[in-house]
Amino acid sequence: MDAATIIANIKSQALVGNTGSEDDEARILRYANKAYTELLAECYAANHGFFRRFQSMTITDGAGLFSYGVHEVLSVSDDNNNGARLYNRSVDDIQEEDYGLTATGNPQYYDRILNGLITYPRNSTTLTVGYTPVPVTLTAETLEADIHIPPAYHEAIEWATLWTIAYDERDKLSGAELQFTKARYEEIKGKLITYLHNQRPDSDMRTRAVL
Repeated sequence: MDAATIIANIKSQALVGNTGSEDDEARILRYANKAYTELLAECYAANHGFFRRFQSMTITDGAGLFSYGVHEVLSVSDDNNNGARLYNRSVDDIQEEDYGLTATGNPQYYDRILNGLITYPRNSTTLTVGYTPVPVTLTAETLEADIHIPPAYHEAIEWATLWTIAYDERDKLSGAELQFTKARYEEIKGKLITYLHNQRPDSDMRTRAVL
């Protein structure tokens, strides 16, 4: 479902108490975005590969910026070196061997900065970056395809929002409304997390079992 449907469903819940005021939608969206961000973080932790996207990054003299918002970098490969994988290593560690970061050549390592990557040894190339995306900010116009949680589980956003409202505006640490909304949210979230676990590759499942 799209965000407009999610908002309408939240408004229709008697527990919310739709006031009819003009700020109802803004208020719901404020809580929905908080709930959505927290839920998506749990989804990423359950199976970040399920949400993997790729973007091309231009590296100039050992540095480049992301074209799209990145929550977590999952993989980095060099398009101009037969797709060779780069490994995450901090610049601080590299500087213990090459303080000025003067070495040049095909990059072997990367370190993340706020909006991009630093690579070492330095050169200019094109990378393919696998990543999990930064959550979109939900608005009334947000399309179903832009919500990163599988559509079958969008109801989890509704109940997470209702629970957040119940906690923040109404019952706080106790009360029937809080307990009911939390129970429904935990039930649906549990199904979502189980679904994500089941989507992991068999090799990943075997590795986790050994660990």
